[in-house]
Amino acid sequence: MGGKRRSYDAPFREGAVRIVLETGKSAAEVARDLGVHEGTLQTWVHRARPAWPGSVQ
Repeated sequence: MGGKRRSYDAPFREGAVRIVLETGKSAAEVARDLGVHEGTLQTWVHRARPAWPGSVQ
């Protein structure tokens, strides 16, 4: 049922989050483009948002 768990290095995760936050593309669209599960990317964005310059808390 389950597949092998993929791991992504920090530069890849940061780049994916940057695309979402700087371009205004949806996490779903970016996830499809990068071949990452949408929920995984949403988690990365959620964790990064408080520390992102210019983010509203």
